Parts: sequence; structure tokens; C-alpha cells
Amino acid sequence: MAEFENFQLMQGKTLLATLTWFKTDQPWFCCRFEPTTAFAIAKPLFDEQRENGGDEILFGKIDALGLVLRDVETGQEIADFLLTIEDDEAWFRY
Repeated sequence: MAEFENFQLMQGKTLLATLTWFKTDQPWFCCRFEPTTAFAIAKPLFDEQRENGGDEILFGKIDALGLVLRDVETGQEIADFLLTIEDDEAWFRY
């Protein structure tokens, strides 16, 4: 992965956030997190995940949103991933 690679958190054609990768802590990719106003639809679920840990019902609700991570440079989409968000940082694995 190139240094400072950008990903977009998408729901369909709607941009929810930009994630700028800055380091890897295997198996996690650590990123700066910049939400758009459209992220409000998903924020309560990610807040609950961070505060209470995940369970199958919560992960199912997040999956039901149909979110994908799109690599800005290549256009590759990642549909099966785990994402945790805390303030202006996020980390994901796939």
C-alpha cells in the first residue's frame, strides 16, 4: 500500500467519509477519518460498536447499510471489512 493512500466509505453513490491511511498495525490499517454530513446515517451504529463492542446483531445492522470502502486511486471496492471509528481516526481490516 502506498503511503497516505485514500479510501472512501461509500453507501451506494453517497460518500460518507474519507479515510487516509497512515500506518499498518497488522491486521489493521490505521487511517485519519473525515466524515461528510451523510455519515450521520451510520454514526450511531459505529458509536455503539466502539462503546459496547460488537455483537452479531450490531454487525448485521452495519452490514445492512451496504457500505463499501473504495480505494480512490484504483477504484477497487472492498465490501467485506471490519471498521472501527474513534473521533478523527479509524482502523479497518478485510
